[in-house]
Amino acid sequence: MKKLLVLSIVSLFALMSFAVQFGGGGPSVVFIPGDQIVDPLDNGFDFTNGIFAFGGGGMGRIGEAPIFMGGEGWGGYSQKGNYKYTASYGAFNVSTQLSPSKYVAFDLGAGLGGFTQIIEVVQQENGETETADFIGGTSPYLNQISFEAFTFGPYAGITVTPIDFMSVYVRGQYIVGASFDGWKFENGDNVSDLEQQYIYFYNISAGFTFGF
Repeated sequence: MKKLLVLSIVSLFALMSFAVQFGGGGPSVVFIPGDQIVDPLDNGFDFTNGIFAFGGGGMGRIGEAPIFMGGEGWGGYSQKGNYKYTASYGAFNVSTQLSPSKYVAFDLGAGLGGFTQIIEVVQQENGETETADFIGGTSPYLNQISFEAFTFGPYAGITVTPIDFMSVYVRGQYIVGASFDGWKFENGDNVSDLEQQYIYFYNISAGFTFGF
């Protein structure tokens, strides 16, 4: 429910960004390094290669000042053996720019939104599902746990505009978040002995922006 609410808000602000001056948007790719992925169960999940996530967003300039508002969202996953880690993010962003030239601008901003991470057991090639030692003492039908958090994510980057209607950007972001529920099974029950209530990680992203 919370994830749907966050995504609805993000979509609304992304659409609003095209209704103000100098709106634009486009696709993006996000990389979360493997050492930023937390294994809450200490089961040796090996996601050291990190996660590549894909998404997009839109921003619009507010008035004459270099203030921009909009939204973004992305999602991706990594699979190792029988285990799959999925991450998704959506946020409402506010940013500003320092433009030393017509073609280059430095970006500084922050996003308010939500982040969801899921760890699940997936089927083997023979169709069987290995649940041993995933979550000790639980039903074999409960093969997934998830964690939803409200987040704040400051970011900084650089935007290059080779032509008037297209820009390319690279940026780094640090996301912190808090969850009211912590880790939960797919049936809605809390995972016992897991007290994690907070998340913090960084990501690196790049993308294109089309618009005016």
